[in-house]
Amino acid sequence: MLIDVIDEHELINLGIKIGSKTPREFILLKWKEIPNENVIAFIKMFSTHCFNGEYDYTTTIYNKLVIIWKDNTGIKGSIFLKYYFKSVIQETLQQEPNIETTDNSIIIKLLT
Repeated sequence: MLIDVIDEHELINLGIKIGSKTPREFILLKWKEIPNENVIAFIKMFSTHCFNGEYDYTTTIYNKLVIIWKDNTGIKGSIFLKYYFKSVIQETLQQEPNIETTDNSIIIKLLT
């Protein structure tokens, strides 16, 4: 409900702000290093404990990691998650991910 009442611009800023600091610190505290596997493990923990979402991932033959995230928060939730995960990936893996959104899902593509 909170996501629904926040202005979209503020929601984007919030996703960027939260995603750019806390996940990196958490990953370093828990695993001591930040390879792709630990970022995926963080996303799994996040999906289980924070947003009650589901995710799956695969590596393509072109060395791209594709993460599919499904939740029931609507388009504004997907927008928040898009900028949250974009910031997480930029800050942990120093990559610019390609992220697509729908009403209840996001698809993240990045190099392995």
